[in-house]
Amino acid sequence: MHSGSYLEHPRRTEPTESRHVEELYGVGRIVLRGGTDHGFARVILGAMAAGPLTFVGHDASRTGAPMVLRSLLSWARARRVLGDASLVLLRGGPLLEDFRSLLPTTVLDTRVRRIATGIAAGLRAVAPMAGERPAFRRFPPAARLHGTVVANTLAALPVAAGLCHRSATLICHVHELDGVAARILPRPEDRREAVGRVDHFVACSAGVRSMLVDRWAAPDSKVSVVHEFVDRPSQRVSREDARRRLGSDQRTHVVLGVGAAGPRKGTDHFLSLAATIEEGRTGPRATWVGGDPGSAAWQEMRHDVEKCGLNERVTLVPTIDDPGIHLAAADLLVTTSREDPYPLAVLEAAVRGIPVAGFGGSGWAEMATEAGCDDLVHPVGDVLGLARSVEELLGSSERRAGVGDRLAAWALAERTTETAAPLFWETIGMAV
Repeated sequence: MHSGSYLEHPRRTEPTESRHVEELYGVGRIVLRGGTDHGFARVILGAMAAGPLTFVGHDASRTGAPMVLRSLLSWARARRVLGDASLVLLRGGPLLEDFRSLLPTTVLDTRVRRIATGIAAGLRAVAPMAGERPAFRRFPPAARLHGTVVANTLAALPVAAGLCHRSATLICHVHELDGVAARILPRPEDRREAVGRVDHFVACSAGVRSMLVDRWAAPDSKVSVVHEFVDRPSQRVSREDARRRLGSDQRTHVVLGVGAAGPRKGTDHFLSLAATIEEGRTGPRATWVGGDPGSAAWQEMRHDVEKCGLNERVTLVPTIDDPGIHLAAADLLVTTSREDPYPLAVLEAAVRGIPVAGFGGSGWAEMATEAGCDDLVHPVGDVLGLARSVEELLGSSERRAGVGDRLAAWALAERTTETAAPLFWETIGMAV
């Protein structure tokens, strides 16, 4: 790891302080409302002097971590701070061309990808991370990555560790909580080795930080929190226009769920909620966006819809390029996840002023506290309690507007790319 002696570390601030980004000779600068310069340019220039920067991601899917990475890299390229950065992906996906337009991008070959997929599924097909793995003997030490290597997820960490030279600084951006993390690194010794090998962790939420520090025993100084973030909506679409474009009834309330179909996102809870909510004679329309129609999870969800007699009340929409039109058409979003560190769907709803209610097993509990909406958080599995909150929101347009306004004020001030991306980039520079 580099000593970092050439860096002037900026003063630390609380994450809730508002910042904005200005251009400073092509390099971003963080400025507080009071005008204090954080020396961001000096941090970035120091990091760039430390050698090449390589990101390693598990894929280019339209899911949380790759989408955050795309926003981060877009922001960095616009401010000309990417330097000679490059990206290595275990697999491709629909965002691959977006990544290639931002920086040199390589997708690993089939053999390495197969090994990485096994690791991500919790299959210990290789030796411990810090040792010389058979899977990576094809990469001689002299050919491995130098400078700074950023694993964009825990799923990408074993491969990133195998690819990077021992002299490189290894940073891991963690978007996973215990359930998923245990499938990637199932044994306690795996997690201990990860803590020892990684120079710095960037946690996407306080819950993830707690996992790393309290349950993985990572040193407190080795973990920073930079919350997930989203881009501001490029255009504002009215509810009426969105419903017109979708061919939806203007008078029926719509309750929306977003995410990959399956138990972790709680699609079973979502269907139970749809069956429970009462509003007039037919109840509101419930729309779930996300999932692969060929997957077992999707087929199970479709089976439940039919067997529960919900065909007239529930619409299932596979994963699409931009769920924004469905968010704009919704009266509210519900998050029914059993585990979700800091759901981007909630942030996407919040920046659009869409009210949210949901289970506390996801990062929604942390987000609701930050936005002042604690009363809309329910224990995981409390479908009846969540149904009462949904019915209350649907019953009052003023209540929905109030919650939406609070969420928008918080998210637009604290959780957009222009606010959070500089903090992430600063963290990379300080860890070098």
